[in-house]
Amino acid sequence: MDELTAKFLGEALVLLARLRSGWAECELGHIKVAATEREDIGKVMLRPEQLCLLGAEDLAGALATVVSQEYMGSGYRLVLLLPGSGTEFAPRVPADREWAPGQVVRVGVSGEEHVLKSSEV
Repeated sequence: MDELTAKFLGEALVLLARLRSGWAECELGHIKVAATEREDIGKVMLRPEQLCLLGAEDLAGALATVVSQEYMGSGYRLVLLLPGSGTEFAPRVPADREWAPGQVVRVGVSGEEHVLKSSEV
């Protein structure tokens, strides 16, 4: 799947990554990918449901800043900002607590990232 198709099919976080031996090194950290044969720079894609917030004591994952929150019944849709690239993305999180703009959180990934087709990086 290419980036345009991925975004057409639904919300997608697309990040530049170094691919090696079934892993991607990207702004969210060292993450397993479905494509194990790639050994180059490429783009990886995650869906909002693959993203989760980790505890402050957890050293895995990446730091992001809360931009805004939107209550959605059983949870929140948070808009988060990655400090390195300025990329915004919006995971859904449980409604067990509220989030404040400017708050720094740690983001983890559940499952494998999908490596997008295209050598245009």
